[in-house]
Amino acid sequence: RTSVPVPMDEGEITSLGDAGEVVVTARRLDLRDAGEISSGTNGPGAAGKVVVDADGLRVVGGPEVFTGIRSEAGPQSSGPAGTVNVSARDIEIRASGGVSSSTFSSGDAGTVAVTAERVQVREGGRIASSTAAAGHGGNVAVMVAGGALEVSGEGSAITSEAGALAEGDAGTVRVAASRIRIRDGGSISSRNDGT
Repeated sequence: RTSVPVPMDEGEITSLGDAGEVVVTARRLDLRDAGEISSGTNGPGAAGKVVVDADGLRVVGGPEVFTGIRSEAGPQSSGPAGTVNVSARDIEIRASGGVSSSTFSSGDAGTVAVTAERVQVREGGRIASSTAAAGHGGNVAVMVAGGALEVSGEGSAITSEAGALAEGDAGTVRVAASRIRIRDGGSISSRNDGT
């Protein structure tokens, strides 16, 4: 069992280079209490790709601080966010935990791909690619091989979205599973709330 807070590999504002790729492999991976696995950029370079491969993955977030797996292009950046690829047999994301790629600037968000035999997204958990600025949101793909997908609880979502201040477009969302259960305010969506 592994529980790790992994700091963001992030290009500094004065840096012109790209952030690196982050690859994590574990039998059991637990992220909680602001723990994260991430790559980001705050400059002209690109954020790195994030790859997680585990037998079991649990992400348990909190109300204010991000907990989860992400690649992010920050407000000072012009480079894109990276792709996020997560593979596991069993995935649980809850209590506002997340797996995401996002942009807050002109670079695009990356693709988010999740592959598992069973996925639960509950209590405000999210699998998302999003934009809050001029860049575009990325595509989201969730493939549940032979098992069940549950998205339940207010705010729980599998989504690509463009926020209220965004100029870029949201991406495509593709979900495949033998059984899908969406309830109590959960959602699967591509949405554009911006300009």
